[in-house]
Amino acid sequence: MKPGAFYALFHVNADQVMDHMIPFTEIETTVNPDLFFHCEESKRIELFRHYLGTKCARSLDHPMIRIVDRLYHQPSDQTVSAIAADLGYNQRQLIRIFKRWYGISPKVLLNILRLHLSLKMMLEDYKKLCDIAVYCGFYDQSHFIKEMKRYIGISPLQLLDHQ
Repeated sequence: MKPGAFYALFHVNADQVMDHMIPFTEIETTVNPDLFFHCEESKRIELFRHYLGTKCARSLDHPMIRIVDRLYHQPSDQTVSAIAADLGYNQRQLIRIFKRWYGISPKVLLNILRLHLSLKMMLEDYKKLCDIAVYCGFYDQSHFIKEMKRYIGISPLQLLDHQ
């Protein structure tokens, strides 16, 4: 599932389920799970598709889902203040909503997406680190190196040496 989809489908805060196992019967009280498990496989798949299709049709057309899709495709030219303005929230509201939907702040999500893009660029076609840093939305090369060390544990050059 994409991040945020769980909250959209079940209205359970991401920080409550992140790194925890919660029985399905505690999350979805209107469905009898025995229906899924006590029938043949083809019927089980059909029931599950119908269940998720119904849930998705009602839940996944939400601005929070659309904004994160946009962030995935363009993390470099996004800021927390711009995201908040696009959604009509102040930054504090946006942070609370992100934590509910995704379990992390918008800044952390942006950093993760920027690092993902930079890793892809580094591993596919090595360019100068300063060019990658700027393209991916980091302030400068030192900011890029600091964030990579924080999230990955090694510097970009160490990563390229291990390639």
